[in-house]
Amino acid sequence: MPDTGIIKSENLTREKYRRVQKNILELTLERLQKLYTESPVRPGRLIRLAIKPHWITVIGSNNECGMATNFTGIRDAAHGDRTENIKFLDLVGKPLFEIADRGIHATDLQERSIGVASLSALSQQFLGSSAVRERGFLARSWMPGDKLVRQYPTLTRLITKNDIVAIVGYGDEVRNLRGRCRELHVIDLHPQETFETVIIDKGVTYGPRDFIVHAEKENEKVLATADVVIITASTLVNAMFEDLMKYTKNARLVGLYGPDCSLIPDVFFKRGIDFFTSFHIVDPVRFSDDMINDHDMEFSLRTTQKQYMFMRPLANTRGTPIQKMLR
Repeated sequence: MPDTGIIKSENLTREKYRRVQKNILELTLERLQKLYTESPVRPGRLIRLAIKPHWITVIGSNNECGMATNFTGIRDAAHGDRTENIKFLDLVGKPLFEIADRGIHATDLQERSIGVASLSALSQQFLGSSAVRERGFLARSWMPGDKLVRQYPTLTRLITKNDIVAIVGYGDEVRNLRGRCRELHVIDLHPQETFETVIIDKGVTYGPRDFIVHAEKENEKVLATADVVIITASTLVNAMFEDLMKYTKNARLVGLYGPDCSLIPDVFFKRGIDFFTSFHIVDPVRFSDDMINDHDMEFSLRTTQKQYMFMRPLANTRGTPIQKMLR
């Protein structure tokens, strides 16, 4: 049998450095190892890595596709020095499991992003709605333009008019949720001025008006008072996820969203996450072409790949229509 890179637990990087507590990515890696052991499908090796200004994407030898946020951009590209990227040539041909294990334990943000993207690629085999349901969770998927979500965005089905909603990471979800809840709060790493609009008519006022933008230092205060918390999965790359989860214990629902969230949800549901909303790569050829030629990979996913929502059955949906959609 060819080497698949599935690592025995005693040989995991975590064990080498004698770390005591496993984090969510390590546990997800172990869960994937078990799923592949039980599956006739073999995990592949890295055949192509693409570093883009906002995303890192990987392609595996068995049509695995994955991506994760690139917080560092394309290093030194503005100065014409791209030699630092040569070090990643050594990754080509290595098992995706080995790259994932190495990356999720790295302190370097770019290497960590490669690790999360590799986890995403390995997860694709197990993200089909039927497979997720067989593992005991609620699931629904749809293609872009499906009437199921065209006029009623998925996340709006999770909230009520009386909910206080907090989103970590400014994204399209903000547009969908404006005006649909009692309060909408957005936390983002970018300066608050990034989101400010100067409005000049009878006087000078400032937007946005339908939601409140907060700085990172307000994480605990904002999340502790929210009924529904929606966290960008890019926090898995910059290692903020575990800390943010500590502040959400009063929330009715806690979820992850975004391309970095294209991971199996199993372990997350055991650790306090109620729902996932992300993407399933059903057209690897299109993904491979887009990762080379498309500037905005997130737009590419939204327009060409399958979207999904997964939820744990015991999530406190409190009369919202989301469970009816997922069954």
